[in-house]
Amino acid sequence: MTHQPLNPYTREYLGWLALLDVILLGVTAAFYRPLLALTFDEEFARLRGLPVTSLYLLLMLLIALTVVLLLQVVGLILVIALLTLPAALASHWARSLIGIMVMASGLGMLYTLSGLALAYAPDWPVGPVIILLATSAYLLSIGIRRLQR
Repeated sequence: MTHQPLNPYTREYLGWLALLDVILLGVTAAFYRPLLALTFDEEFARLRGLPVTSLYLLLMLLIALTVVLLLQVVGLILVIALLTLPAALASHWARSLIGIMVMASGLGMLYTLSGLALAYAPDWPVGPVIILLATSAYLLSIGIRRLQR
């Protein structure tokens, strides 16, 4: 019996993606404070007795799993855009890491849904529309921040 890859258009495939998303969110929530300490000051984390090497490997595993999940759904160029632009824009307005994480997730969903809606009627490719929306929002945010100074 040969193994057949999962068809990305089935409920089973979407169920697996949802399960992996829940696992990612759960692990991130469970290890939020140690990961926060590690990402901002590795020496502080080590002095606090945290297992820095294990936490670093966990962080790399979470990032790799996120990229693999996104690649399955949207493709490489859009993965890079959705990992960087929402987080960069959120860092302009949020005051804490958790705020940046929540805002970036919301912005990523907003860009994706808006890009799908905008590209549907004229039958444009969705990926570039999403990237253009995200880039436009980021540039607008930079402009607003400069005007505020």
